[in-house]
Amino acid sequence: MKPRITVLMPVFNAADYLREAIESILGQTYCDFEFLIINDGSEDRSEEIILSYKDKRIRYFRNEKNAGIAATLNRGIELAATEYIARMDADDIAHPERLHWQVDTMDNHPELGVVGGYMQIIGNKKEIWKVPLSHREILASFPFQNPFFHPTVMIRKDVLIRNKLYYNPSCLHMEDYELWYRMRNLTRFMNLNKIILLFRYAGQNITVRKKDEKEKKINSFIREILTGMNIPCSNREEELHFEFANKILRKPIRQTLDRYKEWYLALLNANRQKGGFPEPEFSGKLMQLWLNTFYLLLDEKYGPEIIEYFFSLCRQLQVPWRHLCVMEYRHLKHRLF
Repeated sequence: MKPRITVLMPVFNAADYLREAIESILGQTYCDFEFLIINDGSEDRSEEIILSYKDKRIRYFRNEKNAGIAATLNRGIELAATEYIARMDADDIAHPERLHWQVDTMDNHPELGVVGGYMQIIGNKKEIWKVPLSHREILASFPFQNPFFHPTVMIRKDVLIRNKLYYNPSCLHMEDYELWYRMRNLTRFMNLNKIILLFRYAGQNITVRKKDEKEKKINSFIREILTGMNIPCSNREEELHFEFANKILRKPIRQTLDRYKEWYLALLNANRQKGGFPEPEFSGKLMQLWLNTFYLLLDEKYGPEIIEYFFSLCRQLQVPWRHLCVMEYRHLKHRLF
C-alpha cells in the first residue's frame, strides 16, 4: 500500500547539517510517508551521508549535474506518487509533530491546497518568524510578502497535477512565491499557528550579491502585482513599496513619512476600486505596516517632534482610536523607561 505523503528534499552541498535534517524526518510521529531525496549534483559528502541510511522509506535520486531548485522540485513532483507533498530543506530541522499536524489539517479541510506554518530561527539569529494564517489574510499579503515559508509547506498534489502547475525555473529566488500566486484562485491556503520547522539561518544565508539579486527579483514580481491593481509603479515607487513593507526609514524622516502616507492611500484606494484583494484583510495589512513604522521610530529613538508628526499623519489616515491609544501608551513608556 503506497504512503500518503512524499517528503521532498533537494540536496546540494549540504553535508554539514544533512544528518540533522534527515533524522528529523525519519523521527516524525506520523510514519506513513516516503522520503524522496534528490541530490542536485552535490560535490561534498552529501551522497555518502544519504546512502548511510537504510530506512526503507527513503527513495534516493541523483541529478547528473546541478539543475537548480525549481527543476529538482519539478522532478520530485513527477516522482511523487502520493496524496500530499511536504517540502523540506537539507539544513533545517522539522518539528517531530510536523507531518501529523499538517496531514490532519488537510484531511479535515479538503478545500486546502497548501498548508504551511511558523519557523523558529536557529544559528546566527534566535527568533520566531510568523506568516498570515487564514486564506483571506494570505491573499491580502501577496502584494507585500511571500505568505508562506517554503520549507514548511505541505501541498495537495492533485491541485498541482490537475492545473498543470510546476515551479518556474526562470523565477530564480522566488519560484515558490510565483507558484503560490498562480494557485491563488485555484485552491485555498492556510498557515498553522505553530512552529513546525527550525530554520537554520546561517546555513541558508546567501551572499550580499545574491541577496540583492533576490530582492530585485521579488520587487519586480511585486511590481507586476501592483500593476494588476492599476497602480502605475515607477522604479522609485517600487523602491518605496519595498521600504514600506520592510520597515526601512530613509532620511529626511518627515518626507519619508509623507511618502508612506501617500503610498498607503494609493494602495487603499486602488484595492477599493479594483477589488483585487479581500477586504477588510487588505486594509488591515496596510494598517499593520503603518503601525510597524511607529515601532521602528521608537526603536531608532527618534525624538518627540517626529513622533508627534507621525501622530498627525495617523489622524489624517483616520487610524482607529484603539491603535492610537496603544501607540501613545508605548511612546510614553518608551520615554519614561
